[in-house]
Amino acid sequence: RFANVDDVIPDSDQTYNAAAVALRQDIFNYPALSVGTGQIVGVQVSELARRTTATTRQIAPVVALTNSINVGSTTLIASNYLYYSQVFELHPITATSWTIANVNSSTYGYRLIA
Repeated sequence: RFANVDDVIPDSDQTYNAAAVALRQDIFNYPALSVGTGQIVGVQVSELARRTTATTRQIAPVVALTNSINVGSTTLIASNYLYYSQVFELHPITATSWTIANVNSSTYGYRLIA
């Protein structure tokens, strides 16, 4: 649920999304960019996450467009809250430069890898 993770200032364990099963993902719609023109040099997808078990966990950012999903680089999740980010200089599905239109039509999120 986006309402659990849309905090401007993170509220730690007050609201959050959780997954115990690998390959579980959350993908969200974001408001359209408010600019009408301009050059997009990259899109950064960030997750604030922590693992709640002793088991090794991995997370990756996700960019989706229509029925295609791209899973970014995998990172180990720490036991304390940390931000995990990846910059996509090209749209990872179209392999073209970002445009305002494809930023606005894409959705973004994260996937629990393991």
